[in-house]
Amino acid sequence: MRRILLILTLVAICFVNACSRDTKQSSAKNSEGSSSDVTDSSIDIASSVAAEDSAESFKRSYYNQDIGMVSEDSCFCRRTGDILMYYNNQTGKSNIFCFDPTCTHPAPVMGNMSSCFARSHQVTDFPMLSGKHLYFFQKESFMKSKLIRADKDTKNQKVFAEFEGNATRVLCCDDTIITIIEDEYQWNSDGEFERKEKKKITAYATNVADGKTKILFEDEQYNCAIVDSCFSDGRFNYIYYVLDMSEDELNEMYEKYGMEDSEEEREYLNSKSATEIISVDVKEGKVISRKKVPNNNAGTAVSEKAFAFMYENEGNGKTLIYDIENDKEIEADVFGAEIFGCGDSFLVRSGKCDLVLIDAGSREVLKRHSYEDFYVIRTVVGKTVYYMSANDESDNEIFVIGLDDFMDGKIDKAVKAN
Repeated sequence: MRRILLILTLVAICFVNACSRDTKQSSAKNSEGSSSDVTDSSIDIASSVAAEDSAESFKRSYYNQDIGMVSEDSCFCRRTGDILMYYNNQTGKSNIFCFDPTCTHPAPVMGNMSSCFARSHQVTDFPMLSGKHLYFFQKESFMKSKLIRADKDTKNQKVFAEFEGNATRVLCCDDTIITIIEDEYQWNSDGEFERKEKKKITAYATNVADGKTKILFEDEQYNCAIVDSCFSDGRFNYIYYVLDMSEDELNEMYEKYGMEDSEEEREYLNSKSATEIISVDVKEGKVISRKKVPNNNAGTAVSEKAFAFMYENEGNGKTLIYDIENDKEIEADVFGAEIFGCGDSFLVRSGKCDLVLIDAGSREVLKRHSYEDFYVIRTVVGKTVYYMSANDESDNEIFVIGLDDFMDGKIDKAVKAN
């Protein structure tokens, strides 16, 4: 119960993560890619993955908890039935990520792993592509994470790096994989699984060429989290949140204020918390900039060159942009339910799907568009939008569309990714 209350507190106090929003798009193209024909699926996947050698895919990508590993050019995701899918924007096709033409993709039975890689829980999180290899994590009880490297056809699997703790966020750019590890659980003397008094967060950078790993950031607090991040062009930008209260202190606060969200309670929590924006040169392993910003924001986004925070005060909303390239703050009269980093701009959604695209450096409104239908944006990578439709009864169907087409109302150009 204490752990549940703690999680609820952190979620309510700090951030509405723009990348964690959990349906069928009749006008979308590409119905052939989701075929269950295993022979065609294997052939399509092999050609799609082989094309990665000359494509820009996964030059910049990261793990999104609702979709998987995503980039501007391709993504790994799951569809109903927990089958791992691979979508390639260059071919416009989505297929089961399996290389065995005779495989029937059997589901795991009675806790035993499936023999099919696309259905196997040997892959705890979604795979990622870098160079000529496939990478994925295997985890053990939130206390150990192994980074596995394999050939693109999933063969020749080897442990590439090991970390103490749980891998909660993964980003990939060129020849480097950044892994965020949260170390907060242990076995006690009675052999019981319990939370440590303090949680340790470490950001590791692993070079895929030589396997060498270095620490970019580490800290240990009662409660802390990297709540949003971006890795591009050798720079790792992230938002770091700390709540300096032990579980005993949190429980005392709950007893005092109850479960109601009072102004007094918010002020007290605000006095115990801190939010920082940090930018790191990954190659040098050095902090480029680090700055404290106000807490209690309504949404965050991180792009290649800036951080954005939405705030609401007495019914008036605004977006504050921190331009780390030019070391300046910009206030924009834009506010909404979600905000996403889009390279050198930010996309704000309000209402059902009222969109505003603003320049990260000048706060200028670049484009506006409103849809009558309700589209739930899952994430934006560069100039590619991943979204779901909330207008029908489809189940977890993810669509991909270019940012310009999305802002121009050309929703018929969307392609189904899973």
